[in-house]
Amino acid sequence: MRIFTILAVINILILSCSSSTEETVPSYTGRYFLVKNYAIVNGVKDSESIHEGSCSGKTNYLINEDNNVNVEVYGAQSGKCSLIGNFKYNYNISTNSINGETVNFEGNILTITNVSKSPNVTIENVYIYKK
Repeated sequence: MRIFTILAVINILILSCSSSTEETVPSYTGRYFLVKNYAIVNGVKDSESIHEGSCSGKTNYLINEDNNVNVEVYGAQSGKCSLIGNFKYNYNISTNSINGETVNFEGNILTITNVSKSPNVTIENVYIYKK
């Protein structure tokens, strides 16, 4: 009888320790559409360009669970809104960058920043995307 009790306890322990192979999807995955962008020149913010509802507002970053990134760039051509570029990159978690540009995820907002410097001018271009 004691052996049956020990086996029952072992079975209960084995069954209660479920090995969940289900992985959680990173919160940053998804498709982000261009909402606005602006430049900061020598610390002074320039005016914002609003893209929501426009052709360029269809420009988007699709970030997949495997950190592959597909970018579709839209623009007006011959009076029509057209896909003018399709690019593939990788989101580098360790440097928090896509194609060498700094990224920041905050809720459903993706901010991409690139900085260019010359001897007298520092230009920081900021692009804001929304899921």
